[in-house]
Amino acid sequence: MTTEDRTLTVAEAYEAAYRVIWHYTEREPLSESLQLMLVAMEPADDYAQTADPASWEDWLQSVSEVGQSPVPRFHRALVMPGTTDRLALVPSGDGHYLTMVAQRVDGSEVWSASPPGGDKDAWVSIRIEGNAVLANSFSGWLVRFDAASGRELQRHFTKW
Repeated sequence: MTTEDRTLTVAEAYEAAYRVIWHYTEREPLSESLQLMLVAMEPADDYAQTADPASWEDWLQSVSEVGQSPVPRFHRALVMPGTTDRLALVPSGDGHYLTMVAQRVDGSEVWSASPPGGDKDAWVSIRIEGNAVLANSFSGWLVRFDAASGRELQRHFTKW
């Protein structure tokens, strides 16, 4: 039996999830929040016992949700340079990112942008370089925006 074909018990799957996070923190040792999460999740000999008992309950709830509801997506956000504003990719119900939005701390919108390919396209990554936002779309466009206004400065097709 290959690793891909192996069926895990709920307890074994919990340990596997713990190990995935552990390996990630070994590669990214400055991730304090993940290290704190590992401390809370650390399995005891009795899998119903963890350093934080709520971790096991969260795990059981997560197991019960598999196949029953959409996978939650992280709301990706960056801090805009020289401000407290945030730049975020907003997930749609299907897990794609159809809108990029710059928001003030109070949640009000500064500007927003849709991917160049319209409703059949999605943003896949964003980054900030100086006073510009660079965003990659699924359809292959790299778009440069003015970080303050959201005005499109340049568009370059990156797929061959």
